[in-house]
Amino acid sequence: IIMTTQSNFETFGKAEEVYSFDQPILAEEREYTLLEAGSYPFVITNVEKKFYEPKEGSKLPSCPQAQITLEVDGGDQGKTKLIHNLFYTKSTIWKVTELFMAVGLAKKGENYNPDPEQLLGKSAMCELSQQGYVKNDGNNGTRNEIKKCFANPNAQANGYGAF
Repeated sequence: IIMTTQSNFETFGKAEEVYSFDQPILAEEREYTLLEAGSYPFVITNVEKKFYEPKEGSKLPSCPQAQITLEVDGGDQGKTKLIHNLFYTKSTIWKVTELFMAVGLAKKGENYNPDPEQLLGKSAMCELSQQGYVKNDGNNGTRNEIKKCFANPNAQANGYGAF
């Protein structure tokens, strides 16, 4: 039996597939390509609206959160998918604005609508670094981290940046 459900935080237009305990499942590894530090083009492939509930000691308050999936094209290195979490607070709204400006949905000095649903399918550039972390199994790992997003300088520009 395959069951499908939709939650309050639905991935736009996609119902999440749910499996039963006795259902055969194809064993696939989740692939991750670690890219060298540098600037790369990306396309936004998924947007989820959430509500962030801080853990004890968090610097951020409870707030709206947009979880953005970027497919980053590393050229000969391959493609990878990265999650870019945007928190809608006064101290972090600059990251929201940076992404909206990068994809051409905001212009410096003007008001804009920060609804993340508009981001789906948009593209721009990002600067990546490599960040060390401790995996759930206690081993050390390395992952890419998005340092900043910006308009593609090779794209045709209009009044709202590059498309």
